[in-house]
Amino acid sequence: MSRHIILSQEAVEAGLWYVLSLRYQDEIDRELKQFPADMIDYWAAKLKINSRMKTELAEVLAEECEVVKTQQAADKELGAEKESYIFPSIDEVWPRIVLAKKRAHDHQETTIPAAVYERLRTQDITSRGVRSSQGMVRWPPTCQTITKRCGGSWNEALRNMGLMTSKRGRSRGSLKFTDEIYLRAGAEFLMHCNEIGKGDTVAYYCQWVARERRAGRIWPSAAAQRQLRGTWNHVMELADQMVKSKSFS
Repeated sequence: MSRHIILSQEAVEAGLWYVLSLRYQDEIDRELKQFPADMIDYWAAKLKINSRMKTELAEVLAEECEVVKTQQAADKELGAEKESYIFPSIDEVWPRIVLAKKRAHDHQETTIPAAVYERLRTQDITSRGVRSSQGMVRWPPTCQTITKRCGGSWNEALRNMGLMTSKRGRSRGSLKFTDEIYLRAGAEFLMHCNEIGKGDTVAYYCQWVARERRAGRIWPSAAAQRQLRGTWNHVMELADQMVKSKSFS
């Protein structure tokens, strides 16, 4: 049976972070043994991970478990039941996502090439007992989906998620905009998010900038904001200060 599911932005981003955790699996597994559940919650809050990501992901994983159940039943009917099937759960997946984001926070060299992402993604899906080539939309999303939803190119998607890319030697920030414009862009974006109840993620900022551009309003890109401020969290901290101070008209 084919499913046509449009993953939320939060679920798409979660997919990248999860597969990234598989690239650093030995390191992540060691930390999982050391970190109690309350420390996972602590780091999720410290890293300002949108709480909607966990909620959206739990729904997606529940659907993925149904896919595994369907595959298991089909295999049993054909007399080809596998020795084991894995049902992905939020309790196992979420801590890996948090620790992957923590690694990116602690180690600026953290990254993942598209080919490695796709290989690890396929291995994870097939380990559940299903085939990644079957005609169903499934999580983690493909690298093509991440590219389309998070930046337009793989490097841009990585950059927008706060990860290192293969491009080097770029100066911090762009000379196209003044510092005031950078600050105002962040503040305008943050107010927009607050008004509609949307998370102020870097990926959503990219979508907002694109819509603003179509309306004739040009703002700095997410990549330029991060190059200037160092981290997306700092961009949003400055935006929050500006909004609270009401220092722009």
